[in-house]
Amino acid sequence: MTFPKRIYKYRSFDKFGLSILTEQEIYFSSPKKCNDPKDCRIPILYEAGTEKQMYHKNFENLKYPFPHMIRRERKEKARELAKLIYKKRDNERLKKEFRQSLYERHSNVGIFFASMINDNKLMWSHYADSHNGFCIEFDTDLLIRSLETYVVSGIVPIYHEINYSEKSPIINPYKLNDEQVYMSFYFTKSIDWNYEKEYRILIARNPNTVFKMKEKTITSIILGAKCSDDNKNRMIEILNNIPYEISLKQMVYDDLEFDLTSEEVDYRCS
Repeated sequence: MTFPKRIYKYRSFDKFGLSILTEQEIYFSSPKKCNDPKDCRIPILYEAGTEKQMYHKNFENLKYPFPHMIRRERKEKARELAKLIYKKRDNERLKKEFRQSLYERHSNVGIFFASMINDNKLMWSHYADSHNGFCIEFDTDLLIRSLETYVVSGIVPIYHEINYSEKSPIINPYKLNDEQVYMSFYFTKSIDWNYEKEYRILIARNPNTVFKMKEKTITSIILGAKCSDDNKNRMIEILNNIPYEISLKQMVYDDLEFDLTSEEVDYRCS
C-alpha cells in the first residue's frame, strides 16, 4: 500500500501538543473523541441478511473482539446473535439499540489523525489555536515502522487517506468483504470535511494509548503565522534538546494576497 511521504499534525502550545516532541510519542484516540458526530458511526446493516448469513457473519466477526474464544463457544454465540437479530430485524427501536452496541464495539480501536497538507488556513484556525500554534511534519515511513511492535503481536495497523463522500455509504456486510466494511466505516467522511485532506492510522483494540516513535520520525516544525515570540523561543528550546535535527519554519501571509507560505527559521545558534 502506498502512502504520502509526509503527513502533518496541527497542534496548540499546550502539554498535549508539545509532548509529541518532548516525549517523542503519538497518541491513538478513541473514535468517540472525533469532532465529526458521524465519524465511525456509519450504520452496518447486519439486519439486511438471512438468518444463515447472519450466523456466518457473526461467527467470523466474533474472532476479532474475542480472539481466545474456542470454536464451539463462537458457534453458539453466533447462532444466538443471529436468531436475536433476525427476529427483531424490523423493530426500529431495537435496530437503533443494536447499532449503538455495534458502535460501542467498533470504538475499541485507536486512531491517529493527521493531514496530508500543512498550509490549509482552516486547519490552522481549527486545530492550531487560530494560527498561534504549530504543525508537526512526520516521515510517514518511519512513523509506520514505529508501529512494528503491534505487527509482532499480531495486530496490523491500517493506514489510509479518508474518502470524502456526498452521501453516507450503505454498508451491507453480506455484499462487502471485511476490508471493504472497515474502509467504509473507519475511512469515510462527509464531503464537508474535504478541506482537511485527512490521513489516519488505525490500530485494533488499542484506544487512548501512546506509542513511542523511532528517531528522526519528526522532520520539521512549522510555526503558525501568529505564533508569539515567547512560544517561538519555547519551541526553539525544545528543539535544541532533541538529539537529532528537526527543521523549523514559520508560516507567513503574503502582504497583497491570501497566500500562506512557509519560511525557514535558523535556530541552531539561538
